[in-house]
Amino acid sequence: MDGVIGIDKPAGVTSFDVVARMRRATGEKRIGHAGTLDPDAVGVLVLCLGSATRISSYLMEGRKRYSAEMTFGRSTNTGDSSGSTVEDMPEMQILVDDFLKSLEGFQGRIIQRTPMYSAVKVGGRKLYELARKGLEVDRPDRNVEIFSICGAAHGGSGTISYGGTAQIDVECSQGTYIRTLCEDIGRALGVPAHMSRLRRTRSSGWSIDDCLSLEEAERLAVDGRILGSMRTIAESLPDMFASALDASDASKVMNGSPVIVDCPEGTNEMVLLDDEGAALAIASVGGVSDMNGRKIAKPRVVFKVPEVSAGHGGK
Repeated sequence: MDGVIGIDKPAGVTSFDVVARMRRATGEKRIGHAGTLDPDAVGVLVLCLGSATRISSYLMEGRKRYSAEMTFGRSTNTGDSSGSTVEDMPEMQILVDDFLKSLEGFQGRIIQRTPMYSAVKVGGRKLYELARKGLEVDRPDRNVEIFSICGAAHGGSGTISYGGTAQIDVECSQGTYIRTLCEDIGRALGVPAHMSRLRRTRSSGWSIDDCLSLEEAERLAVDGRILGSMRTIAESLPDMFASALDASDASKVMNGSPVIVDCPEGTNEMVLLDDEGAALAIASVGGVSDMNGRKIAKPRVVFKVPEVSAGHGGK
């Protein structure tokens, strides 16, 4: 079972829980996700099944969209509402206009400090493992990009007081920590803050409207009808040039051998398809092969392999 599916992850389950449940429902052991969500977060979780697990790194690279609620007046050690209080400011009050204006400072390329409660490794140890032991270490900064950010305060007044909330809608690059963004917005306003809710609304080419609930996906899988809700490998890489091969070249590709292709100038990578449109491989494109300007496509990631005949160990 090869393909990609979007799940609207519910709160209270980990991304691995979703993977495990879909493995049981489909019977497919090779399932991975294209970007994790914290247990309390909801929204788009893209799963890759079968050979499609080999394109998960490609799917993680695109822009992502989030809708988050931030709460003012209290910061936590995790950056979200599940953590214990680090700073409390009961008498705080800020203007809604100041909150909205502060968002302008986070548009574009920014630097974020990796949070202690994250899976990033420092010295061979995951940061959240150290954090749970009460340890804090120097963490790497990361450059991320905020393509758009807008906000709205809840409550209808011109001020935000202790415990007040606001919503931010963000389109950002891979690797952006929204809870860190919420903390940094509060810091820019001189008050503690934390992320109290998070919903991912777009990731890896899937919008929230494209996704199935976890329960519906499980039901379709058990009934043997899940394929109709999945995208093929080729469909999941719409920005990558694709070319269909004849049977002879398809056989070469499945054995890892390069083939000669026609492709647009400037193509560095492409998807090679069989004559039915199924993805055979992702290939890197090299120098000119002949006087007609055709290029050499060398398979880097092979999805389909030659069938083993009964006379060579097959059954």
